[in-house]
Amino acid sequence: MNYDFNTWLIAEASKPHESKMLQLVGGDETRRAELTGRLLSGIEKPDLLMYHVDVLHSHDGHRAYEFLIEYCTNDPSVGIYYGCRGFTKKQYSHTKEIQQFRREFAELKDELIQKLNRKFLGKDFTYRLLPTDNTDSKTYWLFWIQLQPDEDINGVALTATTLIRDIFAKHLGITPNSSQESEKQSPTISFYDQLLRKCVSPSAYDHSQMFATIIRYLEADGIIVREVDETNVWRFMGATKHASNADFSRLMHIIFTKYIHPEDLRLDDNMKLVPWTQIRSVFMDKNGNAFKNEIRTQYQRLNESKEAFWIEKIYNYLKTSLQD
Repeated sequence: MNYDFNTWLIAEASKPHESKMLQLVGGDETRRAELTGRLLSGIEKPDLLMYHVDVLHSHDGHRAYEFLIEYCTNDPSVGIYYGCRGFTKKQYSHTKEIQQFRREFAELKDELIQKLNRKFLGKDFTYRLLPTDNTDSKTYWLFWIQLQPDEDINGVALTATTLIRDIFAKHLGITPNSSQESEKQSPTISFYDQLLRKCVSPSAYDHSQMFATIIRYLEADGIIVREVDETNVWRFMGATKHASNADFSRLMHIIFTKYIHPEDLRLDDNMKLVPWTQIRSVFMDKNGNAFKNEIRTQYQRLNESKEAFWIEKIYNYLKTSLQD
C-alpha cells in the first residue's frame, strides 16, 4: 500500500514537469516520442525525457558534447534541468576525458555566467551552474542548471541552452549543427537596434544617428571598448576619475535626457526617457558583467562637477561631428 501511494505521489508531482517538457514539442502529447530518453551510447533511459538542442564532437574524436534539456520522471523534486553533458566515446578513457571536460568548463565558466546574466537581465547565474555527482555510462555533466518553477521552458531553458551551445562551439572551433531556438521563437531585433529605436519619437524626431555618433566618439576615446567577437556590445571603461558605475549611469542619463530626448522637443510628458533594459543589454561594466538594476538610479550619487564633465564631453563630440 505504501509503495503504491509513493508511486502515485511521484506521478502526481511529475505531471507539471512533463507538461512543461511537452511545450518543447508544441504541447503535443502525440509527439512525446521525440523526448525519448536515449544516451549517445544507445542505452535507453525510459525514466528520462530529453530534448537535444545540439551535439558537438571534439576535433580529436574522443568526446561529444550534448546540449540538452532533461527531466527524470522518477525524481520530480529535482525538476527540469539543462546544460552540457559530456560523453566519452567507446575506445577512450572516461577518466582522462573527464579531466578535459573539467578544464574546458573551467575556461568557460566566467564567460557562461556573464553572457547568461546579460541575456536574462534580472537573473543571476553565478551560483546556478551546478556540478554532477556521477559518471555513469561514460557520461559527465560539465554543469547543469535547474529550471525554476516560474521560468518558461522555451524562453529560458531553450534560449539558454542554445546560448551555451554557441559559446562552446566557438571555444572548440566547431560549427553548430542546428538552430533549434529559431524553430521556437520569432526572429528578434538586436538589442542595439532596439536601443536605436528608443532614440526616436514618432512624428517628432529621430535622433538614432546622433546616438550612433556619440557612441563612435566614446569608442574612439576609449571610454567604451567594443567586446571582442560580439556585434555592437561594449564595456564601459570610463575616463580618469570618471570610471565608476555611477559615472556610466550619469553618462547614459545625460545622453538621453539632454540630447536624445531634450525637454523642449518632448511631446509626451509620460515618455520613458532612458531605456535602461536595452542599455543594460548593450553595455557591460569594465569586467564584462551585466550592470545590475540599480544602475538606473546611480547617477544621483554624482556631484555637479562630474555631471558637467559628461555634459561637456558629449557637447564637444556633437560639435566636432558637425564640423567633420
